[in-house]
Amino acid sequence: MLTVSGYNDYELSYKLKTHSGLIDDVKNGAIFYDIDTKKGQSGSPVYINDKPNMVVGIHKAGSK
Repeated sequence: MLTVSGYNDYELSYKLKTHSGLIDDVKNGAIFYDIDTKKGQSGSPVYINDKPNMVVGIHKAGSK
């Protein structure tokens, strides 16, 4: 399971948001996952749940 932690542009609370989900696919070095993210979270770290100091990617964009 992966986790994305970051801030978004929709809420002006300036609180860190953390959401987790499963890996859907890995293609050409990109990890595809089903995790609730919002506009403004690009650049947030993507890490393995039980190893938060092991960043496996950087959130880039949503597809839905």
